[in-house]
Amino acid sequence: MLNPNLRLPWAGSLAFIVASTSVAFASIALFLPTTVDAGVIARRLCLALTIGLLLEAIRRAKLAEVSREAANADDEVIVKVSINGVTVGELSELDYAQTRLAAANDPRNYVAQAGRLAVGLWRHGMLAFAWTAFIVAAWLVITCLLAPDEFASDLIAYAASPASRVGHATALATALHDVAKMLAWSYGTVFVIAAGVRMQFGAPLSILGAFRTDVQRRVRLLVDTPVDGNLSLVWTRRR
Repeated sequence: MLNPNLRLPWAGSLAFIVASTSVAFASIALFLPTTVDAGVIARRLCLALTIGLLLEAIRRAKLAEVSREAANADDEVIVKVSINGVTVGELSELDYAQTRLAAANDPRNYVAQAGRLAVGLWRHGMLAFAWTAFIVAAWLVITCLLAPDEFASDLIAYAASPASRVGHATALATALHDVAKMLAWSYGTVFVIAAGVRMQFGAPLSILGAFRTDVQRRVRLLVDTPVDGNLSLVWTRRR
């Protein structure tokens, strides 16, 4: 019988690669045109798999770094734990290193972090969508205010042109496709600019937030304190 407490690094790596590849493939399918061509689908799948393997390599490198820190930790070094500036206890450097290693290997943290990133990207996407709609609306208003005659003439000319009739649906579809591309380009541009502005002036979404929260929870359990708040650690002296 399989021991549920037995660590299986290969199973964790396989699960992480499958999840990362699935998310990458879904993202590629979302932002690129849908196709039924087997060759295109295969190339996209290879790209998604490459992204999944790269993310797994980064994860394994981080785990190796935390493992080295745990191996080099000194049980004689004391770490003072403070919450909101008040010392609530202390633990050894080895205990803290092992706590970090346990949090890094906990699969629940990966699920929680994926949820945090999804929520953050969704909120950021909605912000970019709102700004894109505002820019398009502002352009329409400015155009109607500054050049109403030319704008009305263009609309009338387009409505009266043969391309706008049902018999010339291909030309109309091309025009609509051009408009959609312009809007998609505007949205992507605003998305990137807004991301840079938030990273520069706002509190960015932590890429390790779930792991940091779990480490702090484990540290509070080690020092046996129910107090929650701004936790800080200070390396002080040997025993």
